[in-house]
Amino acid sequence: YYKIPISFPSVFPTNTLQAQRFLQAMILDGKSKEIPKVSRSLWQAYWGGKGIDIGSPEGEGIKEALAGVMAESELERLLKLSTSPEAKEHLKNATQEAIDLGAFGAPWISVKLEGTEKREVFFGSDRFHLIGQLIGKEYKGPFPNRSKL
Repeated sequence: YYKIPISFPSVFPTNTLQAQRFLQAMILDGKSKEIPKVSRSLWQAYWGGKGIDIGSPEGEGIKEALAGVMAESELERLLKLSTSPEAKEHLKNATQEAIDLGAFGAPWISVKLEGTEKREVFFGSDRFHLIGQLIGKEYKGPFPNRSKL
């Protein structure tokens, strides 16, 4: 439907804790803007037919998945940071925040309303039109140019 290649991983399920901590390490390192690219690469490595186990020991799967996405030295540094107490605590806090917001599955989307501390939460990838309405943006779907209307 969305033209995204998907295949069942050769290792399933896998432990994604290391990948989650890696993304938290990126936040701690000031690299939040790179998370979409990195998380997409991790997803493609695991679900996109590449056969990479992103939960493999010592971060080998993460290294393989992100080869060419970031410099090897940066990758090694972030993998080391991902094992730190700070990264572990950051993930625990993010997890607790999701629990406190009522998260019960994925995707769980929390939208902080501009100029307030209020949050609205959404479950499911079929809620983007509602999120758009909430923030005053039109959502035309994943392929607006393909519409025949």
